[in-house]
Amino acid sequence: MEGPQRKSDSFRDRETRSFCAFDHPGDQSVATVFGRNLVRPLGAVMIPVMLVGLVIVLQGVDPLRYVAWSFPLAFAIAGAWTSYSLRTTVVEVRVTRNGAVALSIFEVATRSTEPRVQRVFDVRGGMEAVVVTIGLASVDLKRSRWPDLAELEVYLRKAKDFYE
Repeated sequence: MEGPQRKSDSFRDRETRSFCAFDHPGDQSVATVFGRNLVRPLGAVMIPVMLVGLVIVLQGVDPLRYVAWSFPLAFAIAGAWTSYSLRTTVVEVRVTRNGAVALSIFEVATRSTEPRVQRVFDVRGGMEAVVVTIGLASVDLKRSRWPDLAELEVYLRKAKDFYE
């Protein structure tokens, strides 16, 4: 008795197709990627710090004590925010005939290990985004960030249909 029959598709056994978002880091180093992504969070946390510092100075109080703890705290918050963002923002999807891998900015920049292909369980297309479930994770692929999203959706559906 034979095992379960699988639908055939255009993929060969080891063929992998990569799709990249507009904000894909390419060949940039991790330090460059982190530094460029740190700018906005740093600006967001420094505005309140500087406004409170201005108020303290205008009241005639010595701002040294405030500056000594607020600036390092602001840098730590911005760094944590950036680190979280780099690890959760998907910028590359690699699709094989029987699965896919969603890579974050950090994973692409570090290039540390070869990611494991996981099964595609669900692909739902909408007006704003395509929601895909790869392994245990659901990923929103926004149409404004992915240039070839229509083609990526077709490949993801083929990978999903491999097991059906």
